[in-house]
Amino acid sequence: MNLKKEIMTPEEQRIAIAEACGWTCIVFVGLFGEKDYRGVHESCRPKGKTGKWQGRIPDYLNDLNAMHEAEKILKPGTDEEADYLVFLARLTNCKPSFATAAQRAEAFLRVLDLWKD
Repeated sequence: MNLKKEIMTPEEQRIAIAEACGWTCIVFVGLFGEKDYRGVHESCRPKGKTGKWQGRIPDYLNDLNAMHEAEKILKPGTDEEADYLVFLARLTNCKPSFATAAQRAEAFLRVLDLWKD
């Protein structure tokens, strides 16, 4: 029996955050079998264009700007936002403003109940 606690891989976290932000068709396998994370997101379409745009999903775990964009889906003044700040405080020893992108990603996934242990 395997008692090791499994946590989400960085790839699983990136995909879960992207999907929460509206990306679809996330996983695309390239010609040489490499994983190439692409998605479709309406808000990312080039200015003045209609339809959907394809591109790499953001590196949420290493990019604070990407996490800032993801955080925008949390409604201000709601329990969801308050819970997010509580998770951040726990992960950062009560210093949420110093949270890394990875810590923000984990808190984001936990508050949306997307984190898998």
